[in-house]
Amino acid sequence: MDQTATAAPPQGAKDTTKGFALPSGATLHIQRPAFADASRLRNAIARALSASPLKPEEMKLTLETLKDAPSEGGALISRLLTLVSSETVEDAIFACLAQSTYQPKGTPARIKITRELFDDERFGDDARVDMYPMFGRVAEVAIKPFLGALVSMYMEFRKKGAADLPSPSTSTPKGS
Repeated sequence: MDQTATAAPPQGAKDTTKGFALPSGATLHIQRPAFADASRLRNAIARALSASPLKPEEMKLTLETLKDAPSEGGALISRLLTLVSSETVEDAIFACLAQSTYQPKGTPARIKITRELFDDERFGDDARVDMYPMFGRVAEVAIKPFLGALVSMYMEFRKKGAADLPSPSTSTPKGS
């Protein structure tokens, strides 16, 4: 397999990537994705998850409650399977990873992340072991800025209450 390797930034040059240790011992170097790619990923995740919305009681799940009652994790597992089985989400993740690199344990080379990386025999199963952690990290880097603002807006909305909003029956659509 021909995999394009890139060098680490030249000595003295600023490395703008965020490095994350992966289960195999490799390092993922994430370059912040372009806005269009991050937005595409955000939208793909939202569409995939909205196809099967969480019930209010499922929204209270945390890792701590899952430790105490693993059977409650069915909803969470279902959502994760929805995401990892979505080709649209996977395509958006690879677009976000386009400027990022994979550095196998013990090597100075940084390898461009493409689908071919996961078939490259030089890495055995290591790249495949690292795949979902890579996907999770790039999703975090790509969409966390959007979510922070959204959560702040939601908290403000909760403080004000829904009473300040016009009801759908009294608002008039544009163009009417």
